[in-house]
Amino acid sequence: MRIILNLLPLLRLSSNARILSVLNAGKEAPMYENDLGLSGPDAWSLMRTVNNTTTMHTLAMDYLAMQPENADVVFMHAYPGWVKTGIFKHLEPKEETGWVWTACLVVLRQVAKGALWWGGVTPEECAERQVFQLLDKQFEAGKVGRKGCVLLGWQCEVLEGNDVLERYKREGWPARVWDFTDDVFQRVGGLGSGRR
Repeated sequence: MRIILNLLPLLRLSSNARILSVLNAGKEAPMYENDLGLSGPDAWSLMRTVNNTTTMHTLAMDYLAMQPENADVVFMHAYPGWVKTGIFKHLEPKEETGWVWTACLVVLRQVAKGALWWGGVTPEECAERQVFQLLDKQFEAGKVGRKGCVLLGWQCEVLEGNDVLERYKREGWPARVWDFTDDVFQRVGGLGSGRR
């Protein structure tokens, strides 16, 4: 998010500015609203991390897209699908985890390898899709057919927001998420957006 904020002044000068963030678009789910940073003692879990990261990312992109000074910048959040990166090959258990967790990881690696072989795309194909999203005329400002952050599926299709995402937008969560993000920027380096 910080790099987007830093590049926005230059992007606003472009006649065809687009921002493409590749994460988990279309998979937005309920956030742990009481602790967005998941810093409390009982707040963290894998699913909360995935849900908060995905949903907060879309809401922050939506917040930036809705600012009047960014009216000519297209903000896109894409889901790449399953990409054959070999990421699970490097998933190794710590010595102290015991044999059960080690066995679970071996099974998980094999299942993931099979699923990626069957339904995954190569990194090259994934990159081609991202370049298409950045360059194709259908994603130009004013042609996307919606305001805010555009969600894109793994086959470059425009996705509709789900009920959870729409509720968060109605309740003003894009600004709350942006305020949280800006506070983190301030805390880690005094680099807030200055927008309050």
